[in-house]
Amino acid sequence: YRKVKEANTISTLQEIELEMIEEYFDFLINDTEITENLTVNKVLQALYLNIEGHITLEEICENINISVAYASASFKKHKGTSVMKYLRQLKIQRAKDLLDKNEKTMLEISLLLGFHDQSHFTKTFKSLVGMSPTEYKNKSNNI
Repeated sequence: YRKVKEANTISTLQEIELEMIEEYFDFLINDTEITENLTVNKVLQALYLNIEGHITLEEICENINISVAYASASFKKHKGTSVMKYLRQLKIQRAKDLLDKNEKTMLEISLLLGFHDQSHFTKTFKSLVGMSPTEYKNKSNNI
C-alpha cells in the first residue's frame, strides 16, 4: 500500500500490480493444500481463492463443473469435514491473521471475509477459537 501511494507513474503502478499478483500466486501455490483426489483439490483451490468474500458450495461446484453431492462426499471422505465447515475454519484462520496485524477493525474483517454481519462473525469465531475476536486480539497484542 505504501508503494502504491508513493508511485508517480503508470508503469510503476503496473510493476507493483505484477508484484502483487506474483505474491498472491506464490501464496496460493505454497499455502494451498494438495490431496490425492483431483475433485478435492479443485474444491480446495476454489475455497482458497474465495476466502475473502461469500461463496456457496453450489457456486463452487458450478464453477468446477461437478455435482454438489459428489463434491460433498469426496471432500468429507478425504478431509473428514464438510466443505462449508472447512471454509469457515479457513476464514477464521484468516481473521486471526488479520487481527494479529491490527490493520482492520472487526467490522471490516467480518465484511471482508463474507460474514453477514459482525455478530455472525463473532459467534463463528468464538465457536471455533473458544474466545471472541476482541479477546483474541487483546491476548495476541499482550504477547
